[in-house]
Order: sequence, then structure tokens, then C-alpha cells
Amino acid sequence: MSISRHPSHVSLTDAKQRLGELVKRAAYGGERIVLEFRGRPVAAIVPYEAESTDNSNRQEMISELRSLRERGMTYRTRSFESAAEFKRWRAALSPEQLEAEKSEERRRALEALQHLDEIRERIAARSGRLPDSADLIRQMREERDEQLSGLS
Repeated sequence: MSISRHPSHVSLTDAKQRLGELVKRAAYGGERIVLEFRGRPVAAIVPYEAESTDNSNRQEMISELRSLRERGMTYRTRSFESAAEFKRWRAALSPEQLEAEKSEERRRALEALQHLDEIRERIAARSGRLPDSADLIRQMREERDEQLSGLS
């Protein structure tokens, strides 16, 4: 069953009146239906099988993001202890060195963004759609909280 790439958006008021229809559209039509409250997405009705696919995609994306972080793919080329240290370093650069440094930072930022785009395309190709970024962030926060609670 393929899942629609563009979910339908339905207000909670409409969803209350049409719940049976919406569930059938998700279950049998593979449609993802986003429920909105005051115009903002708050929940979704998705096919049951899709949820297990979403979880594997979430795990894959989280793994990819962690590997990026571990490999040091950030757009910054240096780290500084304070703003004053950064200002001293920058003041010591010649205009040519400063321009070269800015150019290198731009290049690394673009490289990281291209890599992330490739990850998104691979995930979308496998599942027919991308996992919700809010869900990814929530899951990463929960994992971090679990790790932090284990430290105390």
C-alpha cells in the first residue's frame, strides 16, 4: 500500500463528525490525514502498517544525523571559548585570510546541507514520504532524556 506524499488536513471539528470516513481513508486508501486545531497540526491518522515504516525511517534518519555529528560535519571550522577569543582571532586575520575563512565556512555549510538532502531523498524513496520532523525531534529528545536520567 502506498502512502500519499501530501497529507490531507482536517480540522478537529470536521474530524469528530467524519471520524469513520477518515479512518477508512487511512486504513484502506493509505492516506495520511493531519488533524488541525485552530489551523495548526496537532495529530495524524495514519495507516497502521505505515507507523512501523515510520519508526524504521525515524531510526535511520536519527542514525544518519548522529553519524554526521560524530564525523564533525558542522559548518564551523573552529570553536572558541568566548566571544572575546573569537574577536581576537578574527582581528588577527588579513582581509584575504578572512575572506578565505568565510568561503571555507560557506563551502562546508553547503556540503552538510547537500548530505542532508541526500539522506532525505533516500528515506523518501524507500517509504514514499518523509517522516515528520517534529516526531524526529521528539524522539531524539526522549532518547536524550533517558540517557540523562541514567546518569543521575
